[in-house]
Amino acid sequence: MNDLPDIVKKARREGHFFLDRLIDIFVLSKAKRIMIIDTDILFYKPPVEVMDFLAGRTEYDGMVHRQPSDQIIFDLGVDEYFTNKYKTADSRVAIMNGGLILFDGTKLTMDKLVEYLSHTTRTFDNYFIEMAGWACILAQMNFKFLSHDRYAIKGFFNDKMVMKHYSSPRRYEMFAYGIDKARKKMAEK
Repeated sequence: MNDLPDIVKKARREGHFFLDRLIDIFVLSKAKRIMIIDTDILFYKPPVEVMDFLAGRTEYDGMVHRQPSDQIIFDLGVDEYFTNKYKTADSRVAIMNGGLILFDGTKLTMDKLVEYLSHTTRTFDNYFIEMAGWACILAQMNFKFLSHDRYAIKGFFNDKMVMKHYSSPRRYEMFAYGIDKARKKMAEK
């Protein structure tokens, strides 16, 4: 793909393997709706909000999983120009979690990717560059946070949860009881 901007080629060549997930969607996807999901997530009930978004039954350009507290803020790692231009602090996008992200694929343009890569203060091989990239793209859109009670990342499993993200340091819980609970829920249907 010789027509790709040089910065995109450089980031793809030199970047952390997580960065591939960001770049490849911009470069290769033609989908109208995109769902990005981590491998340490289990669903226990139908994710109605997710299904409505994927079916185009919402006014949002994106939806994203979030931290349970507004106090858990992720460093976006972008320069002052980008921060001010997109008012990233006002959008609260820094409380997102990259475990589950939904996008209107028609809003993902190459110029958005190039602008992020040009204004990130992280090196391309940084572990968090991909999640920061998605946050910076979301900051430019009309997005909604999924309820942290229903789409949980912290806390023990409960009946309110539609989804549980078994992130570190509790990833073992997914294998200790999470998968069995998901199987039981499926058998109940």
